[in-house]
Amino acid sequence: MPSDAFPVNICPKRSTDAKCGEASTGCCLKTEYRLMFSLRPELAKNLLGLFESQIGSGKRYDLAVLGRRLANATFDSAVNPDASDALSYAIDLKPLIDSPGLDMSVFVREFLDRFKDDVISRIERLGGI
Repeated sequence: MPSDAFPVNICPKRSTDAKCGEASTGCCLKTEYRLMFSLRPELAKNLLGLFESQIGSGKRYDLAVLGRRLANATFDSAVNPDASDALSYAIDLKPLIDSPGLDMSVFVREFLDRFKDDVISRIERLGGI
């Protein structure tokens, strides 16, 4: 199914088409998205349970993913009520498709540099630690 068959808020064509978490954290890394999974928790649990190799070895990745989504939703904002019961983070990899010559390590390094700069800026605004 082509990506433009999905609504913009589900499958963004560009990083500017999706809501970056500016409202909750003040941080917008241009390629970061918050994906809310609250609508059908039973579906999420059933889908995660399909990967028998991930749960048959004694490691309960199915439960861990659900727990991580809950933790992400809880810690997304320190002051506002949770906007979702389950939240995952994603990075828009479409620039790698749109620019075949773009080196993945450069793409990741630039993302991490923006994140690092954002964290340092926040610490400096608080007067350092």
